[in-house]
Amino acid sequence: MFSTYCQKIEEIRLTLNEKKSLHILGLCETFLNPELGDNLIEVNGYDTIRKDRHETQDKTGGGVLVYINNLMAYERRKDLEIGNVESIWLQINFPSTKPILLCSVYRPPDMKVDWIDAFELEISKASSLDLEIIIIWAKNPKELWKYVKGLNQTKSSPFPSQLKTHNGVITETQHIVDAFNKHFINIAPKDSLSTSQSYKFDSNKIYEEVAAKVPQDTWFYIPLITVAEVKDSLSNLNVAKATGIDQISPRILKLSSEVISPSIAYIINRSITAGIFPSELKNARVMPSHKKGPKDTVDNYRPISILPTMSKIFEKHVCKHLYRYLLKYKAAISSFMQVSLDLEATTLVILLY
Repeated sequence: MFSTYCQKIEEIRLTLNEKKSLHILGLCETFLNPELGDNLIEVNGYDTIRKDRHETQDKTGGGVLVYINNLMAYERRKDLEIGNVESIWLQINFPSTKPILLCSVYRPPDMKVDWIDAFELEISKASSLDLEIIIIWAKNPKELWKYVKGLNQTKSSPFPSQLKTHNGVITETQHIVDAFNKHFINIAPKDSLSTSQSYKFDSNKIYEEVAAKVPQDTWFYIPLITVAEVKDSLSNLNVAKATGIDQISPRILKLSSEVISPSIAYIINRSITAGIFPSELKNARVMPSHKKGPKDTVDNYRPISILPTMSKIFEKHVCKHLYRYLLKYKAAISSFMQVSLDLEATTLVILLY
């Protein structure tokens, strides 16, 4: 019988040829069998990697397949493909950064405990390699998250295993987190006061200096961001940076820059035209960073706020054009203003407003 998938191959070829930026395509329920050779489903410019159902079970139907651009450096990780799970594991290699693991997997609708156990074993084995993992998953993504949400837990925690407090030593994770939260809330006002005294912050002075140099009836407007600007920002992201509360890592954004740049540009431009900064991009993941001394004392830690990467792209866009505006009217000449402009983008915007 001629596979339903083969009947759609011309549509798939057309899609891949039109979308030159699509490097990897994962498909499931291909219903391929040994009688249907790779030559019938190949796509020019892509390698074909398949796993038919008969390879894992004594059944027909099902099956997974991955098309990967033949210019990409990769290797098949069959050592991670365990039991009767219909999965394909690939290691994608990069010239100057760590590889990533990609898994294309099909979850059958009649999933049983043995399938769950086998897939969890694959995930566990893959996570032990300390590489970032991307999973192409068919069916309900919430079910996938239930099985892989523990991946991040394999990394070393920034929290100590115990903490000394006035009431004794605490060891429970939630109590340790609460203790850090209470400590960071209490030290924030002290740090703010110290910073303002160091810079002798005076908003009136800033306003007067800028107003004296900018012509009347001249206003600063944030220009719309272009898709090319977004793509350039994403392409230059440092993939070693931490992931924000949105759980979208810089590496994922960088790898998908060609595809998602138009969408991110649209979101940023809608925000600019509406005059509203998305509240979700203001939420930061606060983590403790050890400074010095014993690690079981909260006083020896400082808070690190990790914002979503997309918020940083937005902020840098605003900062770049605000800086040019100030330089155009020579409104950033005084020593105080120059100190302010040397700060990071977010601080620059706060000081000037």
